[in-house]
Amino acid sequence: GEYDCCTGLCGLTDTYLGFPRQIDMSKYCEGSGVYNLYGVMVESDDHYWAYMRPEMEGDQGQWYRFDDRESATCAMSNATAIDASFGGEEWLCVNYLYGPSAVLTRPKESRACLLVYLKESAMEILLHEPRLPKLSKDPKSHVLA
Repeated sequence: GEYDCCTGLCGLTDTYLGFPRQIDMSKYCEGSGVYNLYGVMVESDDHYWAYMRPEMEGDQGQWYRFDDRESATCAMSNATAIDASFGGEEWLCVNYLYGPSAVLTRPKESRACLLVYLKESAMEILLHEPRLPKLSKDPKSHVLA
């Protein structure tokens, strides 16, 4: 993105973009149904990370952060995974010399850039844990010709 000389930040926007954890698409497309938020890809300058809910239970389930700069996967709250990814502005401080409404803000350093929704009626199939095929006890059956 472009460099902003006023904030010293690159490629960020102060535009707030909220998104729902659940959306009923049948309002827009007949027969499409309800979709639940499964993943959020977040951008901060040239760095990306993702929040995912692998164990979805309807609109519930634990969020996890996957980051290529960190070796561990961390559990996250809804507020961290979703609300903090809306973009917009964040408070720096309140300047009480000019009154309690004189708030200094700056664009947030990160925002969601990709949302992944799963159709509620297909979640059981999509999130089904795969099983390894059963192998025969006959070792000759495992040899490829």
